[in-house]
Amino acid sequence: MSNYIVQTYSRGENLTNLLVNKVILEIEKETKNHKTNIQVINNINFIVVRGTTTHRTPINLSKLFISYYKQLFNREINLNVVDLIEYDKTVEDEPIYIKKTFIKDDLTESIKRQTYLDTLNNKDYRFTACTDLNIILTNSDFNKETVTDVLSNFEDYKILKNNSSIETFVSSQHYGKNLKSSKVFESYFNYVVYNIFERGLCKDLTIEFFTEAEFDSINWENLTLKVSSNTLTTSNEWLESLILDLFTFNPTEIISRWDLNNYDFSEEIISTHNIWKIKDKVGEMILI
Repeated sequence: MSNYIVQTYSRGENLTNLLVNKVILEIEKETKNHKTNIQVINNINFIVVRGTTTHRTPINLSKLFISYYKQLFNREINLNVVDLIEYDKTVEDEPIYIKKTFIKDDLTESIKRQTYLDTLNNKDYRFTACTDLNIILTNSDFNKETVTDVLSNFEDYKILKNNSSIETFVSSQHYGKNLKSSKVFESYFNYVVYNIFERGLCKDLTIEFFTEAEFDSINWENLTLKVSSNTLTTSNEWLESLILDLFTFNPTEIISRWDLNNYDFSEEIISTHNIWKIKDKVGEMILI
């Protein structure tokens, strides 16, 4: 079954990711070389922020979130925030393990563009479209007349309201970490996969990445990379070798090229501009 979670940025996982990313930005104003691993949990009635950071000074999260929400959506909101962050704590370095599936899907891109425009127009909705069953599941009422553009992707779908579901949304660890972590590589793989898809080598790709090396010492020699796909036109081994040959895995080079020290990762959520869509390796992918 193919499910699409369709939501404006004031809802669901998008909102929790925006909020946790804002905390990281706030920490970086005072503590550039911090180590942080935090999550935002939105239970609708209240928001919990938990985790650890080397940053010493507690942040007024309620004030930060209310101000940021108004900045993003141009409307007021009351938020009950529980701060469970452990400040001024040692955050141990961990091995980096990433497993992520990428799918080339024009519908996903179309939905993202429309929800971006709807957010700018102060629309507010969240629903799940089940393409195999031709149904839309929602926890709340929404006016179909105000979301006709995004619903045009799901014509003749039956809309069902699910009142029994209790909504709790948890932010992705990706947005709640300091830069020198798995965060760099998880984003970087968007660039790698974009070039692979543009070369037409496959339409889906799962990447597994692992390294125990110190972050600044990571390179192709001390990492493990595995790929799998249902649509790959070559062998997995050939593509793994190609990725390691063509793409750098030096984190300093990656951070420098995309100026990630000054990059706001909320752009990956609320912007249609994607810094990772650079098609500069396609011509070097030569099939023999």
